[in-house]
This record gives sequence, structure tokens and C-alpha cells, in this order.
Amino acid sequence: MTREELTGWFGRRQEHWRTRDVDGLTLSHAPAGRIISPLFGTISGRQQISQSYRRLFHGFTDWTYLAEDLVLEPGDEPRAGQFLRGEATHINDMFGVAATHRRIEVQFAILFEFDRDGLIDLERRHYDFTSMLVQVGALRPRPG
Repeated sequence: MTREELTGWFGRRQEHWRTRDVDGLTLSHAPAGRIISPLFGTISGRQQISQSYRRLFHGFTDWTYLAEDLVLEPGDEPRAGQFLRGEATHINDMFGVAATHRRIEVQFAILFEFDRDGLIDLERRHYDFTSMLVQVGALRPRPG
């Protein structure tokens, strides 16, 4: 994939996130693709990947994915890194915590490895999971 193709791919992905398009997001992954995530652990295959998107949008029905910086490595098997900010309201059960209706914000980065067909072979998510758990009330910070 060229730099232009990768940039277009990320634009389409942003639109899938904006509309919470589970099918569009899922189909951007290779059939045997994997996600490594603090939230969902390691999952493989489109069925599990689809379920993870559905779970996220169930817990946070207004999830907003705001792309910030994008680092591209074009080629036959490209890689990319994306820095993002997520915002949402905790509407339904998530993390074993009943809906709190609290607004959360989390910073994260994702490393993407693509296959030769331009599909995500591996997506590694890195984010401040502890902050997310504190914001929904699953963890209580200790006073300093």
C-alpha cells in the first residue's frame, strides 16, 4: 500500500468509527486477524473481533474515536501507528460495573500491521486502561 492508499484507508476507518459501523470495522481485519487489547485481551478472527466492537458500543453507545497523529510505513506489508483520543458515556454494564452515566476520556495508541491485501493482520492497542477504570468507577484511586 502506498502512503496515499494508507491515508485513504484510515479516512474510511474513521468514518466507520464515527457511525459505529461494526461490519465496516470488522471487515477491515483479515479473516484470521488478531487484536491485542487491554480491554478484550487477545482475540482472533472476525467473529471475535466483531463481538469486541459490539461489546464496546454496548457499554459506550456514544463512543467517539478522535484521530490525532498518524505514522505510516508504506510497502507490501505496511505498518502504521495512530494516536487517538476516545470519549464516551458509560451507558450500560462494562467491566462488571453497572452503568454510571459518567463521561470518560482516554488517550491511546494503536499499532497496525497489514497483510498483502491491505487488511489488518494485527492490531495492538495501548491505552491508559487504569484511567478508564477509575473514570467509570471500577477502581478507586488511593489518596496521595
